[in-house]
Amino acid sequence: MRQLSLPEIKEKELDILLEADRICRKHDISLKLVSGTLLGAVRHKGFIPWDDDIDAGLSRPDYNRFIDICERELPAHMKLLCYEKGTLEYPFSKIIDTRYHVDMDYLIGPGYLWMDIFPFDGLPESDKKVRSLYRKTEFLRKFMQVAHAKENTGKTRLKIVLKRFITPLLNLPGKYFYSNIIYREATKYDFDKCIYCGGTVWGLYGTRERIGKAGFLQDAIVEFEGHSFHTMGCWDEYLSNLFGDYMTLPPEEERKDHEMIVWEE
Repeated sequence: MRQLSLPEIKEKELDILLEADRICRKHDISLKLVSGTLLGAVRHKGFIPWDDDIDAGLSRPDYNRFIDICERELPAHMKLLCYEKGTLEYPFSKIIDTRYHVDMDYLIGPGYLWMDIFPFDGLPESDKKVRSLYRKTEFLRKFMQVAHAKENTGKTRLKIVLKRFITPLLNLPGKYFYSNIIYREATKYDFDKCIYCGGTVWGLYGTRERIGKAGFLQDAIVEFEGHSFHTMGCWDEYLSNLFGDYMTLPPEEERKDHEMIVWEE
């Protein structure tokens, strides 16, 4: 097996994105670049130089359509993993390329090179209700991450020791316990009836994820690694909410990747 370099990893991930985009365009589904991938498109016209993953988003209605059709449209070496079909323990979706094996330092991952696809769900107008929703999902997400942590790994000796006791306890309720609650919380507000939406199932940025639904549904075009992709019309507001002055590079100590090693058979 041959280990892939970072440029090679990005090339293979781009192939997955292009395949997902092809399927969505064929079925009139608007797949949008989001999070760090959108930031990379706007600031670098491609991957953030030190980053090594791809994030895309869909409105919940489009997301449900996508997971229904995606599997039969993918080439043989790619597969859809998703919570809704019981093939992924996290409450969203991944498309994996089974030709490339992945090993991560601290988390148990899908085992193969992937891209993430997140649903954007409806959010209430009440700031208090939005804060409550994101507090709940953040709490559950942190529990889930510890539950999925690799044994005998950690950045300090204390973390390694603590994992031996905490990780088994957090796995006792079952592998879908946390995702089931997150899904229920994220989908309690009907997307079609809300004026706001946001990434809630994996909302790393908390209440800053909330944006106007009309702006999200409006399409804009951005360049990413020499190709044109869709994103949300309110991309500037979204990136400003998440990253502040997003055109300014972060300090070097904050430039982190997923610490994964990728092997080609």
